[in-house]
Amino acid sequence: MLRMILLALAAALGSACVVNIPASWFGSSSSSFELDGVKIHYDDGVFEIDGVELEHDRWISLGGTLDAASTKLQVLTATGSIDVEASEDRAYALDVHLYSEIEGDGEVLFEHGRLVARSAGGHKLLVNEVRGRAPDGLDARFESGMGHVVVRGFSGPRMDIDTGMGDVDATSLRVSELVIGAGMGAVAVTDSEGARLQTDNGMGDITLSGVRFDVITLDAGMGGVIVRDSEARELEADLGMGTLRLADTRLTYLTADIGMGDLVFEGNSPAPE
Repeated sequence: MLRMILLALAAALGSACVVNIPASWFGSSSSSFELDGVKIHYDDGVFEIDGVELEHDRWISLGGTLDAASTKLQVLTATGSIDVEASEDRAYALDVHLYSEIEGDGEVLFEHGRLVARSAGGHKLLVNEVRGRAPDGLDARFESGMGHVVVRGFSGPRMDIDTGMGDVDATSLRVSELVIGAGMGAVAVTDSEGARLQTDNGMGDITLSGVRFDVITLDAGMGGVIVRDSEARELEADLGMGTLRLADTRLTYLTADIGMGDLVFEGNSPAPE
């Protein structure tokens, strides 16, 4: 069983976020992962980067307006969650959980649309959790190494959501392209619309409810998929182990490749020709 989980996780994760299965599965609470090119070790509540322990943490409140030159929004966390909703225009009001090598060291700010932590003395810092309101209307990326990602009310050309181990909950989005990757975790997209929706899960269920996309592509290693009260011109599903359930959903074209599982139509869901 563990081998199957590892294979599913490896298949789902991209190069940006690599997670080793927590050693807690084998009797301890240690884990290691890579986030945006930085290797992070986590053991009994203590983060370590390049052999340096980040023993201190505090919450920082951050508010303002993103500069006019920024066309992208990027928020990354380590093991903590991202829980944000869209603000008006380019304004933001965020609470950020910061870990530091030195007590009281570091600041958090946006640089060209990317949320970063900076130390005047060059010491190690790590953003572990973010919540609040974030700028809207941008090309957005939300990524957590081992945390949940919750986003609400955003619009824009594209949104990428990635988590190594955690659930994704996306609600009321109006984006041209929505791309979601979850190594181990459930994905839920609700009341959202756009041109293209793509999800890639190693292990976890996918639930789409009230979505309207031209093209929907669903890839799940281990997990079921339910699409409810939704519409798409084309839906393509590739499931290793799990059932694809279509409930009150209208599709023009459907392609389903299911290794172990069933294709089920429920309610007013006519089978595409």
